[in-house]
Amino acid sequence: MKMNKKYVAYDSVFAKLMVKVEEDEVNLEIKGLLSPFLKNTKSKLEDQIKDSNFVLKNDKIYLSSSFPPIPSFAFKRLFKNEIKRFIGFNYPNNLTIMVTGECECDCEHCLASEMIGEHRLSKKDIKRLIDQALDLGVTQIVFEGGEPTLREDLPELVNYVDERATTMVVTNGANLDEEYLDRLEKGLDYLLYSLDSPYPEKHNQFRKRENLFQKVKEGIKKSVERDILTGILYIAHPGNSDYKHLKDLVDLGRSLGVFEVMIDEIVDSGSWREGNVLDEEDKARIKQFNEELLNQDIKILNNFFLLRETENFGCFAGKRWFYASPTGEIMPCMHTPISFGNIKDKSLKEIWKKIRSNSLFHDASKCVYEKEKYEEEILPKMLEKNQFPYKMYKNR
Repeated sequence: MKMNKKYVAYDSVFAKLMVKVEEDEVNLEIKGLLSPFLKNTKSKLEDQIKDSNFVLKNDKIYLSSSFPPIPSFAFKRLFKNEIKRFIGFNYPNNLTIMVTGECECDCEHCLASEMIGEHRLSKKDIKRLIDQALDLGVTQIVFEGGEPTLREDLPELVNYVDERATTMVVTNGANLDEEYLDRLEKGLDYLLYSLDSPYPEKHNQFRKRENLFQKVKEGIKKSVERDILTGILYIAHPGNSDYKHLKDLVDLGRSLGVFEVMIDEIVDSGSWREGNVLDEEDKARIKQFNEELLNQDIKILNNFFLLRETENFGCFAGKRWFYASPTGEIMPCMHTPISFGNIKDKSLKEIWKKIRSNSLFHDASKCVYEKEKYEEEILPKMLEKNQFPYKMYKNR
């Protein structure tokens, strides 16, 4: 769809961010006192949005499920957070709430089912958590599990989030019938369906649930028909990231009309204890595949894992995002099982300050989980005291 539009994404006495949609490209322009110092931030944003499969909906540009739409209050808050980060104040952009550890599947890479603790967060607990997250500066709230749709109150929780943040639900697709979608879509910005293979038998085997692939397809079709911004979340590992898998995945996504196919990488944690993760060759192949798609003007792939590369934004854990376990333990990342406090006992602001005071999360150069300090200092102490939000499988 060809269009020419110009939006003011952020405007203050210090900086003004303009977003221009020209033909089928999105370009950024920044002015103001801080503009010379925000060139790096602008460049990183441009790298991520220049090839996005953007959608114009309700006179807003939806670039990716990784970003709030433009213009929106949520995006203004996101950019303001980046300005604050530039001058040394770090506020989180993303909170993922694992609203339950329950699930009908038994996925090979799952860790949510092993979350420790018997009393999951109540609806009141989660609403209080959302309130505190929004007050802290969060611009996106993600609802995950387990399988989040097993909570009867999920639609109410999604709709509780106000305009300060976008909402996303990540689902296995097993429960999204028309009645549930009727209740869920109000207040929902993005809906991502987990898919582990473009081939039915492999996906069902990985999730240990028959006919799940077909339910995912049916759910995606229903969501797209309702004009919900629908995507596929694909966790890449060496066994499903070869060229044929990637091509068939994109072909499937395009045939179903999804907004994007988001690729993230497997992490050696939880049940996935084989050390079977993407190497540099695997990552280079995914990048090359995306470049080939772009040469064909196919803009559907969101290589989310690349955002965390050192040359981009680096590791997000404890810097741009954090996680809440089903029982309220606040972790920098689901793959970094360090609880800095429980939302039932402490305020989120207090817990965030505690995270930020830990030097482990000051350097964004690489994944916290892979840092020597985590390996040599933090992990041994936690193993000694058995202080984990979920069971550890790795033999370090």
